[in-house]
Amino acid sequence: MKTKWLFTFVRRWTTRATLILALMFMSATLVSAAHTWTNRNPSSPPSARNNHALAYLGGNQGLLFGGYDGSNYVGDTWTYDLGANTWTNRNPSPSPTARFSHAMTYIGDDQAILFGGFDGMNNLQDTWVYDLSANTWTNKSPASPPAIRYDHAMAYLGGDQVVLFGGHEGTNYLGDTWVYDLSANTWTNQNPVSPPVARFQHAMAYIGGDQAMMFGGFDGTNNLQDTWVYDLSANTWTNKSPASPPAARWDHATAYIGGDQVILFGGYNTDYLGDTWV
Repeated sequence: MKTKWLFTFVRRWTTRATLILALMFMSATLVSAAHTWTNRNPSSPPSARNNHALAYLGGNQGLLFGGYDGSNYVGDTWTYDLGANTWTNRNPSPSPTARFSHAMTYIGDDQAILFGGFDGMNNLQDTWVYDLSANTWTNKSPASPPAIRYDHAMAYLGGDQVVLFGGHEGTNYLGDTWVYDLSANTWTNQNPVSPPVARFQHAMAYIGGDQAMMFGGFDGTNNLQDTWVYDLSANTWTNKSPASPPAARWDHATAYIGGDQVILFGGYNTDYLGDTWV
């Protein structure tokens, strides 16, 4: 059976980032089942929320953290098991503080990385890694992390590395490119030549090899519709300038779907969008 990976970010008025690969475990049932969505209706799911993040954890498991429930910022850690169709509140201690607009993505084995976000008072710049086998969040406290931010995006790059781009801190829009290496516990400002313009509420996804794709976002003035690919080995951003791209938008989501392809859905321009692009 061909494996597909679904990586989603669910957002409110800001981009969550996202997080990087995402729910490969959805593939066996949802992608292969004659092009159908199935409402799984698991018992005892997490509370309703937005501005949270989801990430793939390997096998048929996914990780959910944080968000906003309309009254409170939440900081609970849940895993979903597709085979059992169960959500489990993992209650690890310690864990990241409650937040929204953070970014989270797979980082190899059964682990996911979380960076930044907003806790209702402060923009954050902490780096946490969740390990499913140990049920632990570890504050990695790397030296010289990216600046505080939210509405940024992250994507898996293969091995145990991820790329982070953009976001904002108040009215300061960011266009920096960082790579986190789990083995070395280092964030590196890649400073590539000719990067994309600063933006937030964009979307990124793994696209095979050591590359990630980025589309759209908002630069403080304009909704964007540019398609960029970051290549880690070359440390280059390439504006792919494809013919007939999706309309300009922000607050959309993308996910890897195998090979060298990604799927994009929705977002906002002058209205809410419901289009599906590959």
